[in-house]
Amino acid sequence: MNDWDDWRMLLAVMEAGSFTKAAETLGLNQPTVGRRIDALEQKLGAKLFQRHARGLRPTELADKLVPHVRLMAEGAESAVRVAASQGECVQGIVKLSAAPALANGWLARRLADFHCRHPELEIWLQGSSAVADLSAGEADIALRLFRPTESNLVVKRLGVVANRFYAHPDYLAKYGEPCTVEDLVHHDMVGFQDVMSTREIEWMQRNLPANFRCTMRTNHAMTAMQFVSNRGGIAFLPDYVATLNPELRVVCRDTFVNLRDMWMVMHRDLAKTARIRALADFLVEAFEADPVWHGESMPDCVPIRGLITP
Repeated sequence: MNDWDDWRMLLAVMEAGSFTKAAETLGLNQPTVGRRIDALEQKLGAKLFQRHARGLRPTELADKLVPHVRLMAEGAESAVRVAASQGECVQGIVKLSAAPALANGWLARRLADFHCRHPELEIWLQGSSAVADLSAGEADIALRLFRPTESNLVVKRLGVVANRFYAHPDYLAKYGEPCTVEDLVHHDMVGFQDVMSTREIEWMQRNLPANFRCTMRTNHAMTAMQFVSNRGGIAFLPDYVATLNPELRVVCRDTFVNLRDMWMVMHRDLAKTARIRALADFLVEAFEADPVWHGESMPDCVPIRGLITP
């Protein structure tokens, strides 16, 4: 009854709701997971799941065991973190999680410089909108647009994300340059679907004309940037995305909004590990050095005003 793998299988099935999904999470095949659960039930002398046409239904015993198994999992994960934190060599793997628009553009470019400094380190860059679970080891460092409150996490503010209206000079030469948000009603606009925060949506609703013309909707800021870079219209973009194309120009220069702070997050047990510290220090340096994270990416823009912060 001391085989942790058996309990790990139970927890995975309970959280996934099926042998198939649990197998995908564990990197195993479905028959293997089924056999391990069968073996655990034999050791316990009791059923953990009732099989039926719609899937699995946990028994009362399974429901009682899961809180204890979760504590075992947390203990195992903590042991792994403590062991990993002892390493002083700047080598191995560092897992970094960030939103896709940040990971695929600005961040990927800077990490090439980090590689030159630390060629022995392998970077796993995960571009995902999902919040990486640092306690479960899904990432070593996460860049987030909100400040977490968990006591086991170390956080540092890296900068601010400012959004502005951007367009290509050729588009503006053909259709004219809008000076105010009211002028945008006469222009082709890029809309965003399922990507903006509540605060961004509220700001857009308060400040944009209700009848503005949307020529394309997307769920990705990088897609919008490519669209306007090819003279497709005007988009409300984060500076760190828009400035990947230095040809883009800011329009409605006195109307932009500082939406969120950017935070770097690490698990407290790993924050002093040499390989993770190396990347964390590099990120702090890179963010501080780029005016895009201080709301100063465009020299002809007015200072930040009208802030919306969490």
